[in-house]
Amino acid sequence: MNNLPKPSILKNTFKLPNISNEALSNKINVFTIHKPSTDLFTILFTNKVNEKSTSLIPPGAISFVIKMLFEQKDLNNYSLYEKIENLGADPIYSSDNNFITIGFQSSSDNWENPLNLIINSILNPHFSEKEFVRLKKQRAGEIVQNKGNPMYLAQKGLAKSIYSQDSIDSFTSYGNISSIEDYEFDSIKNIFRKILIFSEDTKISIININNDTKLYKLLDTLKTKNDISNENLDFSNPEKKNYLIYTNTNNPQSAILFGKHLTFSNSTDIISGDLFNEVLGGSFMSRLNVCLRENKGYSYGFGSNIQWNTNPPLLIGGGSVNSSKTKESIDEINNEVRGLFNDNKISNEELNNAKYSLKQEYLNNFETHTSALKMLNWLITAKQSKVFYNQYIKNINKIDSNQIYQYISQNFESLDHFSTIIVGDKSRLEKLQNFDSFNFQLISADEII
Repeated sequence: MNNLPKPSILKNTFKLPNISNEALSNKINVFTIHKPSTDLFTILFTNKVNEKSTSLIPPGAISFVIKMLFEQKDLNNYSLYEKIENLGADPIYSSDNNFITIGFQSSSDNWENPLNLIINSILNPHFSEKEFVRLKKQRAGEIVQNKGNPMYLAQKGLAKSIYSQDSIDSFTSYGNISSIEDYEFDSIKNIFRKILIFSEDTKISIININNDTKLYKLLDTLKTKNDISNENLDFSNPEKKNYLIYTNTNNPQSAILFGKHLTFSNSTDIISGDLFNEVLGGSFMSRLNVCLRENKGYSYGFGSNIQWNTNPPLLIGGGSVNSSKTKESIDEINNEVRGLFNDNKISNEELNNAKYSLKQEYLNNFETHTSALKMLNWLITAKQSKVFYNQYIKNINKIDSNQIYQYISQNFESLDHFSTIIVGDKSRLEKLQNFDSFNFQLISADEII
């Protein structure tokens, strides 16, 4: 067992804020946290991406559409991003293959004009073919630049390994060079109108200092459209593969990424998974980081996390290691994972420390304006109720190691059950093709860019 130090005792008197939830007459759900300690106002619109087929949504198109919305210039040479800033607000936008999030942050007395501007830009979009060509070239350049980013390449390799090639999930949110080159102006406009809508599935999260009736009246006037999708389309599951992705540069470090989908049945699984992950790689003193950084000196940092807001949930672990110790690092990772199920199971002390750390982290997530918004959006995207929110800390105390292992052992017991991706120097990776217990496929970075 690792002799992990006990977490520092924090006298945290902060209490969870109340989350209010209101279903508007247009059936849009609004989630609000009131924080009187700040004069900031933040609003986010979140749409779930239900259309996953690459035959309908080209890889990277969702991210590109959001880029078009905020970054294309109008006839006066201003982008939506710049217009929002000129109104004294900070634009917020992000997207991946699962969710689209757009909004802004402003002072509490300056929300109306930026909000009307964003709503109007969605309902009455401006399209410029000249800007489309410019942004298309820019996005292609961004992808090429990422060719030198080992962890980006590892993420692309993992997506390729665990998702069907017919699903946009098998690509990162930027897509790839070939998909970008195939974009057509009219098709991107159609995708824009299809995914940037207000529907009954749209969720709105707000951090505000008071309950503004004027705001709710404005949101209630939004006309919702039906979201037609192939969410239930059954994509074929690819055979698990492990990739060695080589670059043309002599990298002093190798990037390692391993991932696996998890089963999920109820909120208890989330707590069990979170506690296991805290011990495995979720904190600085986790087993993976202590082993690879503190004990072996192979890495500056190595960890893991569980993405509960993907469907199904995904456990990912990774980091960069000394390229000369790549094989040894894989051996150590596998030993740590196997040990958790055999002769080095989670101790009572580790479990208690993990519970304490998670409870402190959960409280801290709601302490500041920005962190509260992030956590509120997580509750929305992970489809967790106010009951889960209010009972999370209490329910952590109820979980024991038997419940943790009952859940985790349904999913994996060694690194063999994961897809493992390694990115690095070709001369070193070639030696790993005959790795004991692992069947690696060697490919070049050009094949997935």
